[in-house]
Amino acid sequence: MKRFLRSTWLGLAAVAAIVLMAGVWGWPRAWSEQRTASETESLARAIWESLDSPAGFCVHLGVLDGALTTDLSQHGKYLVHGLAIDDAAVEAARKRIERANLAGIVSVQRATWNRLPYADQLANLVVAEDLPRLIEQGLSLAEVRRVLRPGGVAWLGGASGGTGTKLTRDQLAGLLRDAGLETFEIVERDGLWAKAVMPRDEVTDRWTHKRYDASGNRVSHDLAVGVPTGVRWMSGPQWPTGNRKSAVPGVVATENHLVYIFQDEVETSDGVRPQDSLIARDAHNGLLLWKRPATKQSAALAAVGDRVYAVVEDGGPLVALDSNSGQILTTYEGTRTPKQVLVVEDHLLANSPEGLNCYDAMSGRLRWQYPSVPAQFVAADGRVFLHTSDRDAQGERVSQFVCLDVDRGQRQWQQPTGKWSSGAPTLVLFYEDVLVAAGKSGNHGVSARDGSPLWSYEYPTIGHGGSYLKVLAMHGLVWVHTAKAEGTGRYAWEGLDPASGQVQRRIVQPADFSLKHRCSYDVATTRLIMCGSMDFADCETGDYHHFSAARNSCAMACVLPANGILYTFPHACGCYPMLRGFLGLEDRPSPETQWEPGAWRLVPGPAYEQPMPEPAASADDWPVYRRDPLRSASTTEAGPDRLDLLWTAQVGSAADQAWAAEWDLKNGGRLSSPVVAASLVIAAATDRHRVEAFDAGTGQPRWTYTAGGRIDCPPALHEGLCLFGARDGWVYAVRTDNGTLVWRFCAAPRDERIVAYGQLESRWPVIGGVLVYQGLAYFGVGRHAGADGGITVCAVEPRTGKLVWSRHAEGYQGIPDVLAAADGAIQMASYRFDAKTGEGHDAREALLRGGRLGLLNDAWYQRPIAMRRNLQEWQATGRASAQMLAYHPQATCGFLACESVAGSDGKMSGDARLFVKAAQGGKDWSLNMPNQARLRGMAITPDRAYVAGLLPADQGKRLENVVQAYALADGALQAETKIGGAPVHDGLAISGGRVYVSLQDGRLLCLGDK
Repeated sequence: MKRFLRSTWLGLAAVAAIVLMAGVWGWPRAWSEQRTASETESLARAIWESLDSPAGFCVHLGVLDGALTTDLSQHGKYLVHGLAIDDAAVEAARKRIERANLAGIVSVQRATWNRLPYADQLANLVVAEDLPRLIEQGLSLAEVRRVLRPGGVAWLGGASGGTGTKLTRDQLAGLLRDAGLETFEIVERDGLWAKAVMPRDEVTDRWTHKRYDASGNRVSHDLAVGVPTGVRWMSGPQWPTGNRKSAVPGVVATENHLVYIFQDEVETSDGVRPQDSLIARDAHNGLLLWKRPATKQSAALAAVGDRVYAVVEDGGPLVALDSNSGQILTTYEGTRTPKQVLVVEDHLLANSPEGLNCYDAMSGRLRWQYPSVPAQFVAADGRVFLHTSDRDAQGERVSQFVCLDVDRGQRQWQQPTGKWSSGAPTLVLFYEDVLVAAGKSGNHGVSARDGSPLWSYEYPTIGHGGSYLKVLAMHGLVWVHTAKAEGTGRYAWEGLDPASGQVQRRIVQPADFSLKHRCSYDVATTRLIMCGSMDFADCETGDYHHFSAARNSCAMACVLPANGILYTFPHACGCYPMLRGFLGLEDRPSPETQWEPGAWRLVPGPAYEQPMPEPAASADDWPVYRRDPLRSASTTEAGPDRLDLLWTAQVGSAADQAWAAEWDLKNGGRLSSPVVAASLVIAAATDRHRVEAFDAGTGQPRWTYTAGGRIDCPPALHEGLCLFGARDGWVYAVRTDNGTLVWRFCAAPRDERIVAYGQLESRWPVIGGVLVYQGLAYFGVGRHAGADGGITVCAVEPRTGKLVWSRHAEGYQGIPDVLAAADGAIQMASYRFDAKTGEGHDAREALLRGGRLGLLNDAWYQRPIAMRRNLQEWQATGRASAQMLAYHPQATCGFLACESVAGSDGKMSGDARLFVKAAQGGKDWSLNMPNQARLRGMAITPDRAYVAGLLPADQGKRLENVVQAYALADGALQAETKIGGAPVHDGLAISGGRVYVSLQDGRLLCLGDK
C-alpha cells in the first residue's frame, strides 16, 4: 500500500467529467447480451493472450449476466472473480457459473466500488467493460492500479452495440495517464479498449539463485520487504511429504514466478512413491502455473529472465525451461546431474564429472571447460572463483582456491588454503573483492585479486543450527552471528570490515528477546537480517522483531525475500501454533483490527421479514457440527442395528482434476460433515461454495444455496434457520425449509480477498462455522492471532443478524478453532469468552479442542509427522486424549493412531487403538489395529460407537473404507458395511435411527435398517 501512495491518482476534474458524461449517456444494454457466445469467448481469449500466462487471477468489474465472466476463465483455466452491479446480476451470473461447472473457479459477488475487495498487487488481469458507468458508481482507476500485480494488465473501456456516446481515444488515454498508468495501447476490438500494463516496482528485487545470485551472498536489495504483518497468499502442501522435516531443497524467484523443487509423492499402481517435482507458481498470488517431474539426484536451480535452469530426469543433463510453461528450451550436454548452476549474463556455469563447464546460456554451446571438479564456486565481476580439492603427485588432496576469467576460462590465480585454514574450508560468498570462507572455528577473508589471506575471525556459534556458513555481506560489512558478543555475553550480529576482519558494528539481541536459531540458512535484505523462527534484526535501528503467525522453513529453503513478499515453505515444527505451507507474507503498515463501519455490513435477504416456520427441536436431531455446543459427537437416541445402504446423494459436482488437486492441499475434505433436523440432511460442498439440502428419508434434493467462498463446516440448524460461515468473511442465514436468504453479515474487518489454495478467500475468513447457544449465534473470524490484526469472536441475533458484541481475542496465541460452549461461556481452543458480554480470558478448563492444529485439521491422515509433539491430539478436561474423540456422561470413545511418533522424521511406531474409557462402574476396552489404519469419523449413542475410515474389515483380514458399529459395553463388532471411498474428516452424523456419512468423492450416504 505504501508504494501506491507515492503514485499520482485519478484527478478530481477527470472524475467529474467522466461522471457527468456517464450520467448523460445512461446505462446501455449489457454488452454481452449484444454479442454472440463465440464473440464473447473470442474476446476473452484475446484478452488473456495479452498476458501470455498459463494461469492467473482475473477481476471482472461490472458483471451483468456472467457471460464474459465465465468466458474469462477459458474453460476453467483461470481463476476469475466478478463484481456485479446488483443482486439480480449476481444471481444470473451464479446460475451461468453452475451450468458451466465452474463454481469455485469462477465466483461473483455484489460490488462496492469505493474500495475493490482484493489485497494489493494480487490480480494478473482486470477487465471493465463499461468504464464510464463504473466511475459514476464510485470506481477509481487508482483502485484498479492498486490490485494489479506488477506486469499485470487492465482492459478498460466499452464494447460495441451500446446506445449513446462513448469515450474517445484521447479521453480514454487521459484517464489512464491521470491514474499513473503510462504503459498502454488503445485497442479496437468489439469497441474501444485501453490495454494498460502495470509498471514494475523499482524498489523490489528478484532471487535468481539458491543463494540470491552468482556471488553466493544471500542478501536481497528488496526495499519493500519488511517484518510481516499478514498473508498475501497461501498454498500447500502444508507439511513435508513422507518422513521429512523439510521438503524444499531449492527455491528461486523471478519478477513473475516462484520456482522450487519439492520432494513430492505420487500415487502409482504399487502405492505411493517418492517423486521430486519442479513447480512454478505466480510470485504475487501463488496460483499454480506448471508442475513437472524432477530428479532427486540434483537440486541445482536458477531462474533468470524467462528461463528456469534445473535437472529434470535421473542421470540427465541440466536444461533450460520456459518459465511460463515449463517446456524444455535448451539442453546443456555433458553436465550429467550437476549439483550447482550459476548464470552470469550470457554465461552458464555448471559442474560436470570432468570439471567446471561454461556454456552459452541461450544456445547451450560449450564455451570452455576447467578440468577440476569444484566443491563450491561463485562468480562476480567477470570472474569465477572455485574451491577445488584435487590430488597431488603423492595422491594427497590439496585444498585450493582458484580464480578463472569467465569469458575464456583462463586461470588468473591459484592459492592453497592450508596456509590459513586447518582442514578444507567452504567457499561461501564474494563481496567487495573479498572471498569469505567458513572454517572449523570461524570465518576467513581471502583477497579475490590474488588469493592471499586477509583475516580470520573466530567466534562461538549459536546452538541449534548455528554455523559459520551463515555469513552475510551488506553496507560495506561482512556479518556473522555470534553466540557471545564481546562485552555483552549475548547473541549479536557483528559487522566485520571486509579487508581487515575487524569488528565495526554490533547489533546486539536485547536481553528480553527470545531467539531460537534454526538449521536453515539466514538471509537478509539491505534493511533486515532474517534468522531464528521468523525473527528479524533491523540493520538501521538495531531493533529485533518476531512474527508469530509463521516461521522459517528447515534446511535450505528458509525464507526468501523478493517481489515485496517474504516467502516461506513447509516444515514440521511443533513449537507453537502457526500457519503452514507455502506462504507469501507481506508487510502492511498498519494491519486493520477495527471494523470498517457502515450499514453495508448487514445485508437483508428476500426472507428477512417473512414469517419463519419453527419446527420443534427433537432429541433425535443432529443440528450442528458434532451435534451439540459441547461438540461431543454423541446422541441420547439409538442408532441403527444394521448398516444397510438406504440411499446415496451427490453433493456438489466433480471439479477439474488439476483444480481439485490444488484445493485438496487445504485442511478438510471436499464436503463438510452432515447435519440433520426438520426431516432434512444438509452438507456443504466446501470448494464449490454451496450448501445443499436433501430429504433425510429419501435423499432427494430439496434446495441449494451458493455463498461467496469456501464453507469449511456444516451449518447450524436453529428455529427454522440454517446458519453458516464462509471463507469469504461472511456469515449467512437462510431458511431451512427452502434455502432463501434471510440475511448475510460481513464478519471480516473489511471485505478484502487473498488467494488461498487456489481460490479467493477473505484475509479474515470465518473458520469453524456458527455456534448457536443461549439464543445467540457465535462465530470467529481471522487466520491467526499474529496475522492481519488477529482473531475476533462475534455474537449476533440469529433471527436478524444484528450484532450483539464483537471481541478481539486479546492475549490469545494461535489459530482459530471450532467454538464450543458450556456454563455460560464460549470457548475457542484455550481462550474463553463470556457468552453475554464477550469478555475474554484464558480458559482454566478445556472444552473439546484440537491440539495446536484445531478440530478441522486432517493432516495426520497423509502426514503422520503432524502428530509429533501432540500437535494433533484432541483434548478435553477430564477426558482421555486421542486423534479423535466422542463422549457422553457414561463413556469417552477415542482413537489413537499409534503408540509414538518420531520427532525427527514422523515415523509411526506401535499399533493404533480404538478405545472406550467408561465412567465409574463401566468397563474400559480397546481394540488394536495396524497403524496404517485411518479412522476419520466417530459418533456414539448410549450403547454403540459408530466409526468410519480405513479400518480392519472382514474380521480384520484387510484395511478397507468401512463404517462399523461397536458395542459400547465391550467392544464387540455389531455391524459393518463397505462404503467404497474415504470419509471426509469427522464426517459422521446420527439421527432418526440412521447414520449419515460424507465422503471425499462428494457422495453423501445414508445407512440404517432396511
